[in-house]
Amino acid sequence: MVVRNVVIGQQVADSKKILAKELRRAMTPEEALLWRELRTNRLGGPIHDTQQDWDADRAVALTQLGLHVIRFTNREVMNDLPNVLQRILTEATARLSHTQ
Repeated sequence: MVVRNVVIGQQVADSKKILAKELRRAMTPEEALLWRELRTNRLGGPIHDTQQDWDADRAVALTQLGLHVIRFTNREVMNDLPNVLQRILTEATARLSHTQ
């Protein structure tokens, strides 16, 4: 199975591919809005208590893989999307300059 939009050379377990698909289908409206904007390359919710531990664990796991996690509230995405996109661009640019 060919998987697009994955880091070149990265091996992804089938279980993770299935989970990713399920998460994409269950996005909040704010997540969907943010990803729609990111997919079109236009760079240029309150967190529930029960989800905070899961989010923290996920952030640790992603950081251990060498990824950087940036958090935004639903309010920021809905009310200040240009600033959210600018912050993503700024972080990505800073990370790229450190790897070159």
